[in-house]
Amino acid sequence: MGGDYSKQAFKAGKHYSDVLMQQGKVQLDSDWNEQAAIQNRRKRAQTIDTIGRAVVPRETENGFWIISDGGGGLLIHPGRMYVDGLLAENHGLFYDDSGTAYAKVFDAALDEEKTAEPVPYAQQPYLIFGIGDEVLPPAPYLVYLDVWQREVTYLKDTGIIEKAVGIDTTTRMQTVWQVRTKAITSTGDPECWETLSEWDSEILPSAGRLTTDTVPVNPSENPCLIPPGGGYRGLENRLYRVEVHQGGPLGTATFKWARHNGSVATPVTHIDGTELTVVQTQWDEFRRFEVGDWVEITDNKLEFAGLPGEMAKVDHVDYAANTITLTGGLSGDFPTSGIDKATDPTRHTRIRKWDQSGVIRDTTGAVVTNLASSTDGLIDVQASTISVVLEDGITVNFDLEPGGGEFKVGDFWLFAARTEDASVEILDKAPPEGIHHHYARLAIVTATTIEDCRIHWPPELKDQDRKSVV
Repeated sequence: MGGDYSKQAFKAGKHYSDVLMQQGKVQLDSDWNEQAAIQNRRKRAQTIDTIGRAVVPRETENGFWIISDGGGGLLIHPGRMYVDGLLAENHGLFYDDSGTAYAKVFDAALDEEKTAEPVPYAQQPYLIFGIGDEVLPPAPYLVYLDVWQREVTYLKDTGIIEKAVGIDTTTRMQTVWQVRTKAITSTGDPECWETLSEWDSEILPSAGRLTTDTVPVNPSENPCLIPPGGGYRGLENRLYRVEVHQGGPLGTATFKWARHNGSVATPVTHIDGTELTVVQTQWDEFRRFEVGDWVEITDNKLEFAGLPGEMAKVDHVDYAANTITLTGGLSGDFPTSGIDKATDPTRHTRIRKWDQSGVIRDTTGAVVTNLASSTDGLIDVQASTISVVLEDGITVNFDLEPGGGEFKVGDFWLFAARTEDASVEILDKAPPEGIHHHYARLAIVTATTIEDCRIHWPPELKDQDRKSVV
């Protein structure tokens, strides 16, 4: 879920180091957010340049150490690890599945509580397993760390809202981690630093690229006249979001798009058949759920698994009762209580509006898809020679990195459209703004051993080095 922003201003190639406020000037969200992005990139670059791409600090030398639980499972030791400049923190296990509490210790250096209790593989904080999903692959297999940054709005953490104010204000960026496994079949005796085809395919980034433009118009014979319909034709300033729903190559992947960064979304509190009870159905005359809208229902389990939500079409909206009725029922992946059909509050079920509708055409006028007869409201990612018209003169064109690869679920791009000069922010075969995953090997498990693959920082000093330091 995205926040309601005016635009994303940060560009690494401009080499800005700070954003400075001027007296008496209007404050913009984009300035504040650009300062945060500048600082984040500086921290990550400095960390990578100083300690490397993936290391465990000796201050928490057991951080993310993988050991056996003695019964065929794995345990993840608490501590810290830096992966591509991102800090992954495992604070340990505070409670087990039965609710038993483990002793907490106070970390005087960081002024916080933690435990020394390792986290079982199936009880990770950012990985919600379904029945059977937590089963480990047969040995040999690789254990690795997946780290990425996740945008958190009040839909995912209601504690963000200050109760004294009672309204949505800011959002957060959260660094999340998952310990995952990958079966190794390319070799029978793998080593930590061996080239593994399974690993190479797992860490391959998205090859998706996007180009934005406006519908070309025929030039006027009168040089003093502006051609009708030139540029962006919308009546309000917008931040558009284009997001890949189903990954894959050109022609297989699908996408959806939304105005206002897809921020028209709300928590789902109850699901009774096709009727969803939500917290809010409208914000103003433009931002609200309406009959015929294509919406996506998702929750933390799907998000953490890297899966898209369920697409559905709105059949009816009761603004007074805050209910949304869908044209068809959901698959059942969203558990509810048997008493009042309430959703699981720990899963943070939510519904999000997308804005594609009607007949989707390319710039030649040819029909790409007719969403009136669609079952999922999604648009196929077209061949690189085809530009798809979104609305109000805006077009998008998809392509893949020449080196190969495919689109990933959740790839997204943001671009601004402005009424003052009828402009659309131009992306030229731009890579996705997210979701960017970062990986580090932790261990290789064989039938008899667990080999530790972690690198520590600083490197252990040899005796002669110690003498020179003293």
